[in-house]
Amino acid sequence: MSLSVEQIFYTSFSNIGFTTLSSPLISEEIEQFFQKKIVEQYWNSYNPPDAEYRGVYLIQKSLEETFFGWLYNDGSDDFGRANIPYFVCYFILGKLSFSQLNIICNCLEIGPMEVMNRDSPSNTIESIMIPSSCTYQSERLGITIPKKIQKQIEQELKRRKLINEFITKDLSLKMADEPISTYQSSDEVLTLSPLSSPPEKGILMNPTAVKNVLQDLLIKPINIQGIALVSQEGKPIITPIGIDEETTSILSGTMLYVAQTAQTELNWQEIESISLHSQQGYLILAYCTSDSYLLIKTGKVLTGLLEAEIRRTVKKLQGILENSDASFVEIATPPRLIKNTAYLEDESVEEWEKVTETNDSLSDQQNTDSFEQEILDLAQNLVDRYPDFVATVRDIDINPKIDNQQMLKLGEYVGKGLLKKGKIKPVSVNNIVSAINKLIIPAISDFMIAESQDNELKVYANPFCLYKTSDVCSCYFIRGMIEGLLTEVNDLPELTVEEISCQATGADSCRFKVI
Repeated sequence: MSLSVEQIFYTSFSNIGFTTLSSPLISEEIEQFFQKKIVEQYWNSYNPPDAEYRGVYLIQKSLEETFFGWLYNDGSDDFGRANIPYFVCYFILGKLSFSQLNIICNCLEIGPMEVMNRDSPSNTIESIMIPSSCTYQSERLGITIPKKIQKQIEQELKRRKLINEFITKDLSLKMADEPISTYQSSDEVLTLSPLSSPPEKGILMNPTAVKNVLQDLLIKPINIQGIALVSQEGKPIITPIGIDEETTSILSGTMLYVAQTAQTELNWQEIESISLHSQQGYLILAYCTSDSYLLIKTGKVLTGLLEAEIRRTVKKLQGILENSDASFVEIATPPRLIKNTAYLEDESVEEWEKVTETNDSLSDQQNTDSFEQEILDLAQNLVDRYPDFVATVRDIDINPKIDNQQMLKLGEYVGKGLLKKGKIKPVSVNNIVSAINKLIIPAISDFMIAESQDNELKVYANPFCLYKTSDVCSCYFIRGMIEGLLTEVNDLPELTVEEISCQATGADSCRFKVI
């Protein structure tokens, strides 16, 4: 029995750039799932893997929609970018049988049947038939799947749970010790007792909503590798994702002990979080509720993005846990991290709200003068924080009191301020192309990926578009920042910046044209 599959490819093709090419039968919905749940989750542009890296994945969108394939670090492209990802994906529609699963595992180990040439991509992508014996010559290497993982996948198929497995060449980046499953029975209830003497009452909660929140954070394109919700003793409240239970207990218990010791020895009253930082990434334990804490393990990541996501996740978990009818066990002297309101609310956003409230009470002329001064003050605050101002800017941008022209003006003031205060090194250029390459790209490369083509700037992984959907281009802050930077270059004429495509509208990149 052969296995019929549709094909999907994602990489940087010559003269095209990054794009997804697929068989005609692949729907837009399937392609979007592939992009969001596979490409964006398993490739970190900010911290790409080594040149010889390769991985395989087997992921289900539903019990009748299965993706499997390979990921390679494919070197450089014709745009001069290094560490280009190459995804080869096969898609199957219909419920999997055990014989089909066996073919898939064999295929993943051998490698892809076909690989599209990046230099001359084909205009026609057909369905292919994988022989049951998998007797074909692969153009690229696959990865041997350990027997333990194969049995684990078979158990998931038998239990009708969604399969979600990612395996690298050395298994060091496997995303979870158990498959990440979105299937939960509606009546599942978790009972947890602390490690100390058994109490009369344990923690009772439905874990489904909590797990969904944790998985939402895990799939964000910010290089989170593991996440867990733990109790006052460091015990996992639900099964951790990407970290085994023993490691979770040891790490979180130790960090909670450090918090308790710091409170005692240093007489500190409030500790909002504990963070360990290495060259490989971060380990963070953050206060969630009086009975629970969030443990997060990441690779290299922009701290502004990470802080914003932790803040959002904590608020979601608080909404679930604090409104639950079930109560948590009370422990006499638990190690605690105390909630700090400054952690949950950004001072700059609060300051901006004060500005708008003040402006409402002024006359028109006073209002204009006051607003200009306040926006200058806020811009200066962002300049001081640069480049770790992404979370603050995003929170300002979603404030309903802030309009597009105000965000544009704020970005312009920030761009000018970065040069005036020496945060960005001034350059001597006399044309637009040089200004984009020597000034603009270095200025924004700490928090997004950008490239130039003539007088256009193309931006990928734009953090200001990660959570926005819009019918029109809406990157007013970054557009204003570009204009502000260009204004400070003496040898350039007066220029304006137009955004001609935006990721918030569904485009693959944000494109800015300087005219």
